[in-house]
Amino acid sequence: MGVVLKDIALHLSLKPSTVYRYLARARKILNSHTCIEMLHTINTSHSEMGHCIKLTPRGSEVFALVIQGKDNKTIAAMMGITNSGVRRHKEKMLLCNKCATMLELIAKHHGKGEADGLGVLAPEGAHVCMAKTEAVNT
Repeated sequence: MGVVLKDIALHLSLKPSTVYRYLARARKILNSHTCIEMLHTINTSHSEMGHCIKLTPRGSEVFALVIQGKDNKTIAAMMGITNSGVRRHKEKMLLCNKCATMLELIAKHHGKGEADGLGVLAPEGAHVCMAKTEAVNT
């Protein structure tokens, strides 16, 4: 696992200790002892639940690329828009869903709200919206 953590950290330009810390938090939230168990929990629970975030059609495309781990520059190139366009889509997603960070929005997408222990990841004062999925008109 150590080599994988180093590769992830290198790819994301982070320290390995930062990657380890976030993986540990995710495992704690999902009550998983290993990363494999955590991934299994995410995959099975994601297929069973409905989405609870609001996205525009174009925002859905941006969000799908964010979930795949793409950065703003890559998303902009893939979608044929500017970096600031990607940032505006992200800002609108956060605003419409009353989330403070993309991490909080992703957790909400996977069905983890404050009641499920997200407070460990979300900054103080962050709000979590528990609305069902709705298309937002632009």
